[in-house]
Amino acid sequence: MEYLIGIQGPDFVLVAADSVAASSIIKMKDDHDKMFKLSDNILLLCVGEAGDTVQFAEYIQKNVQLYKMRNGYELSPTAAANFTRKNLADYLRSRTPYHVNLLLAGYDQADGPALFYMDHLSALAKAPFAAHGYGAFLTLSILDRYYKPDLTREDGIALLQKCIQELNKRFILNLPSFNVRAIDKEGVHDLEKVCVIPSDGRVSSNTPPPPPPPPRPPPRHELHQQGRGLQGEENLPGPVLRREVAQGRQEVPGGGRRRGGREERRRGGEGGRGGQV
Repeated sequence: MEYLIGIQGPDFVLVAADSVAASSIIKMKDDHDKMFKLSDNILLLCVGEAGDTVQFAEYIQKNVQLYKMRNGYELSPTAAANFTRKNLADYLRSRTPYHVNLLLAGYDQADGPALFYMDHLSALAKAPFAAHGYGAFLTLSILDRYYKPDLTREDGIALLQKCIQELNKRFILNLPSFNVRAIDKEGVHDLEKVCVIPSDGRVSSNTPPPPPPPPRPPPRHELHQQGRGLQGEENLPGPVLRREVAQGRQEVPGGGRRRGGREERRRGGEGGRGGQV
């Protein structure tokens, strides 16, 4: 469900990653950063299982920094990619494999820019462009069609926006924003965040709105308080005389009730049921 993309230019590498953190079918947050800075000129992009991505990326990050402290110089992008691949392959053959997909981008003063593609089975390949996730099925053809080895940074950003537009158009899921960074000889640079502008969200319909519901009649006790009876009722002083034609019952003055030729009288004063006559 996640998406990573990398584009290598003549003197830079442009990378982008979506910023959605999801659990199953629930989006937990939309400002998650999936890029890990290994050194001043190396950036690691990691997607996969939520716990595996953080643990493995931070493990590689700390070991690259430890190598610099021990030896006094940093790993090159190629060395960092092979080191990452070796650790991922070792864990793949253990009881605790990491299910992560990676893109490693960097710049070396001797070899220039480099972009490496790595999957959860420890397959490593150097590529001029790469993508991970379901979005790769929709955008690799665009990259293959419009990529040029001598593209400028502006052309790379335009190609990246073209891929994101296609992703927003074809992909069933909603990936609203992407973090974008560029790596060159001066280091890692944060670029402007790419956000997908949704439609206005209004739903148009040609069917007329439903008519309003009819007003509800006032309750029965309000009708009696106002001196008005319902249909089939008579307003008399004292006890209410009411004919209930539908049920065949009739209330008579004095508290009695006649039903089907029988009169049921209620005993007044004391509690209990009245006798039947």
